[in-house]
Amino acid sequence: AKEARKAGKSSDSVEMADHEELVFAKLKPYQPLVHWLSDIEPEKYSEVLKMYTKAFRADYKKEIKYFSNKISDCILKEHRDQKAFFTSGKPPDHIKISSTTTTTVPSAPSQSSSKAGKKTIDRAFRIGLNLVETAVMAEQNFLIQFFRLSYSMNPSTSPNTNAASLNAVVDNIMQELFEGLSAPFKDMIHSADKMDNFYPLAMLVDTDQYEATHEEGGDYCGFIVKFLNEFKMLIKQLFNKFIDEQVEVMKSVQVSVKRCGVLPYFEKFPSLIDEFETLRGGGGASGKGALTSVIDTAYHKIVKTLFTWLDSQVSHEPNAKFRFAALTENYHHFSEQVTKRKVPVLESYSKTALDQYISSLNGFTDYLINRRFKHLVKYFKGMDDLLKTIPADEIQFQSSHSKHAFSKLTEKLGPNSIEKSLTKALKNIKKNFSTKEDLALDIWAELERTFGKQYKHYEELVAKCYKGQKLPVTSQDLSSIFHSVEDKQSKKK
Repeated sequence: AKEARKAGKSSDSVEMADHEELVFAKLKPYQPLVHWLSDIEPEKYSEVLKMYTKAFRADYKKEIKYFSNKISDCILKEHRDQKAFFTSGKPPDHIKISSTTTTTVPSAPSQSSSKAGKKTIDRAFRIGLNLVETAVMAEQNFLIQFFRLSYSMNPSTSPNTNAASLNAVVDNIMQELFEGLSAPFKDMIHSADKMDNFYPLAMLVDTDQYEATHEEGGDYCGFIVKFLNEFKMLIKQLFNKFIDEQVEVMKSVQVSVKRCGVLPYFEKFPSLIDEFETLRGGGGASGKGALTSVIDTAYHKIVKTLFTWLDSQVSHEPNAKFRFAALTENYHHFSEQVTKRKVPVLESYSKTALDQYISSLNGFTDYLINRRFKHLVKYFKGMDDLLKTIPADEIQFQSSHSKHAFSKLTEKLGPNSIEKSLTKALKNIKKNFSTKEDLALDIWAELERTFGKQYKHYEELVAKCYKGQKLPVTSQDLSSIFHSVEDKQSKKK
């Protein structure tokens, strides 16, 4: 055992002693004797097992301490790196943010630290996990073989003995031998969380992979899986706490939605998706791993808060055009960017955003039509209401919709008047929507479609209620005016 420790200290790199060559090989000649004792002298066999556990428990304790110091020394010290999405809004002064959500600029590794063999903490975790997994499984396999702790090797050891009870014996011995082994890894996870809240997720990737490998293999792996699960639970706890704190910060942020364009949280959410999916392996692939569970939970919390937060900010704006513009741009951005990334867990949210975008777009076009053609809309809405109670041929005898009233309406509805109103509408669109999202032409097209449909309905009402009368501008004329206004504005750029 002393030779094993010495071998583990032969290099400045992070290592664990090779017990296979220095310990197990020297004990294997005694394996038949131990097997004989398990059959003939069970009490003495139990004493030998206890002696082995006691001797190597002390030995592993020293090795674990040495390993912990070595891996701690090799870690590159870094400052916190905060993801862009989580710095998108400034909370009010009364919101207290814990140390896990503060933001500083990360410093680049110095050349001297790189030459000294320093490693980023996630890489140190990966190296350490690989070394420990190798050592643990080597020890477990030796225990099972040397002491015949496998049901398949000795199915008739005792009437009360079964595979589960033998596995429990193995787990108890491994727990004693490797007491304290998880401590340096938990320290690394906490340190990683303080440097960058996403570092532990990279550690979770490694942990998931090791666990999947063992669960898919045929060998018993109870102790190592339990060992890995400790890290998974800690990482999930830390990251969930981080997300919960960020959600509370987001809720507290107040912004003006007046000509706001795409708000920072919405603008930077796609980059957060890219971060998550890079860790997950891309494509939003579903799976049973802990990483998938953590990421999907984070998505649900963030997106639900994001939508609620936007609606809350908009509700404080008294001007309808600013409300509709903010909702239209931000939900459009979300739907377009999330859809192209094809993450299954976000599909329902992308559809919700698309529905909200369409609803808000309709709201804005209705706002423009009512604002720029107020008298026209009011007149024909009144006519629709009258037709619910009286026949069409009686409309002209109503004072509000007499032939004289219709004549006064049409006097103000010439081609020049409509072009002037549409020009103002197009300017409203360009003024209230950012060029970055480039929605002006889409909104203009929707305005033409919606108003054109309404205008055809107005023509039908005129033909129905005022025999022989027509609106001074036809539907075809209206379409030409739309194109003319668009062309004139394009030439002014």
